[in-house]
Amino acid sequence: MKIFLIFLLIIILLPFILRIFVSLFFRVPEGYKLQKKKEGEEKAKQLLEKQGNKIEEKFISQFSPETLIEEEKFMSAFTLNTKPFSEIPDDTKIKIILENTKSIEGLSEEDRLFFAKTLYDIIVEGNPARSLIDFLFEKLNLKFKKNAEQIVRNQMHKAYCKFHRLELLHCEVKKAKWIFLGNCSIEKHKFLNGIIFNLETGFYDDELNKYIFPADLENCDCDFVAVNDFDEYEDK
Repeated sequence: MKIFLIFLLIIILLPFILRIFVSLFFRVPEGYKLQKKKEGEEKAKQLLEKQGNKIEEKFISQFSPETLIEEEKFMSAFTLNTKPFSEIPDDTKIKIILENTKSIEGLSEEDRLFFAKTLYDIIVEGNPARSLIDFLFEKLNLKFKKNAEQIVRNQMHKAYCKFHRLELLHCEVKKAKWIFLGNCSIEKHKFLNGIIFNLETGFYDDELNKYIFPADLENCDCDFVAVNDFDEYEDK
């Protein structure tokens, strides 16, 4: 009986003993952690520069190698960590966001205006998004806070794409390449990946019988990058 109790005690304590052993003899060196952090910061900087935005160095340290995988699918962070779109009047930005909010059911006109102004501060000024997420969570009586996060994320992306397109047109850039991202739930958009479209008119959707841009449609998480004539020639 004693042998059985001793054996049972060893089995219970074994995980704790192993954890202590690993922490003592297999601790990750601080130098390695700093190296990985530096690699993450460098990758983040390169990733953001792909979008043609100038970033502020103080924000780069927020990125880690682990988060970069998700950020490459959808770089929501670049809207929070840059101060872009200086060529677009502030009232135009707010009007664009306000127009986008029509897809959010359950908000009054006053709520939509508050949402638009708050989202403007998030995108342009770099304010935290938490207050807007909490606002939506309460106003829409959502079951999970992640649903509010998804709405804010989608609205940020829609606004960013429209701002980006207007700023490119201001710089006399006329063409862009459609980028299909894996979390876009519109299946047929994967066939648009790499298509060159006019930034003034968009891409003509035969089924909808109208011109569209990336992130125009509900549940579209696509993006785009500016191209010039040389880029278009190279793609062919």
